Amino acid sequence: MIPNIIWKGSPNYGLPRGTMGRGSHRVLALVDHIMAGTLAGTDAWFNNRDSGASAHFGVGRYGQIHQYVDIENAAWHAGTVKNPSWPLLIPDVNPNLYTIGIEHEGQSGDVLSEAQYQATLALHRWLIGQFTLIPGPDTIIGHYRIDGINKARCPGPGFPWKRLLADLAKEEAAAVEKVRVVENAIYYEAFRYNGKTFVELRSYAAQDGKLVSWDEAARTATVTGGKLAQIRAILEH
Repeated sequence: MIPNIIWKGSPNYGLPRGTMGRGSHRVLALVDHIMAGTLAGTDAWFNNRDSGASAHFGVGRYGQIHQYVDIENAAWHAGTVKNPSWPLLIPDVNPNLYTIGIEHEGQSGDVLSEAQYQATLALHRWLIGQFTLIPGPDTIIGHYRIDGINKARCPGPGFPWKRLLADLAKEEAAAVEKVRVVENAIYYEAFRYNGKTFVELRSYAAQDGKLVSWDEAARTATVTGGKLAQIRAILEH
């Protein structure tokens, strides 16, 4: 279900500015931030063309959700990479092209109000469905995972990582349905999640003589042989 979102807009989007879309990149993670200020102040800052900053969403202390950039476009929220600890970073590619930025009203170290938590939970839940993400510590991250120098306290120690990931995991488990896929009288165990059907890659590829290798650092499966020379897909294996 789409949460109640109020559109505010920002001129600061796209790489370069004003470019629609994300090129060939898909969203790999939601990046949580702290505003180090108020929702009203963030509205004004992101509306300032000279600020050089934006995010896709801002979540207020009373549960308001403001949107500044369309989710299909790149916001300017996490472009600087310094001492990162996020394994899904793509070398030499601006992370704004494959992330969604969510700001939260308050200061680093603040604990989210209950209304704010419930709003950001609903927003995360909806975005996970939009981009078919599997919620976990590498798909729901803090800004500090990208910039561990200047943003080491963003969103800060008060952010409810454990609760948020636990709540999202419960919803994910409830949303998974075991199914079977049949191709040429061969049965594959599969599951449906967020309206999409997934089969286990190795067993499916083996039927056509393909080989599958997995690169943990790049989170990339490479399929070789068979009818297709090579397929690269970022996915869980």
